[in-house]
Amino acid sequence: MTKFTYKSRKIDKVFMMVYAGIGLLFLGFGIYGWTEGDLMVLMVMGFMLMLLAMLLTAAIFKLRIILQGSLLKVYCFVKLYETDVSNITKIRKGETMWSGLHKYGTTRHGLIIFASYRNDLYITPEDEGHFIQKIAEMNPKVVFEEVQKS
Repeated sequence: MTKFTYKSRKIDKVFMMVYAGIGLLFLGFGIYGWTEGDLMVLMVMGFMLMLLAMLLTAAIFKLRIILQGSLLKVYCFVKLYETDVSNITKIRKGETMWSGLHKYGTTRHGLIIFASYRNDLYITPEDEGHFIQKIAEMNPKVVFEEVQKS
């Protein structure tokens, strides 16, 4: 059984700004809780900030897209998504991070994978060309679209 593993691309500036904005929001609520003497707000916001940092670290170092046998899997310590490649109907290249229900991409312009019986998947494999080639070999019925980048 052949197995191909793809890392997700490195996080780009837009994603970093989104994470930084959410982090600053949590930090602001934490400071507010500190100044008002509400330690519960401070603890909750501290926990949320640590959770955000862990998710960012996991996305950078551990997010893997795997083609194994006839399955497409997304892992980050645990399996996040799985579908049979034969169920994939269309792949849209150049889509933004705001598309798809399952968002496991780390940059703005990635791939949206449409599969029967599953919600859309947004991913950003480092070697998009090789990934698309392998999907096409496994399922020649897949329709490929390219979206114009803005």
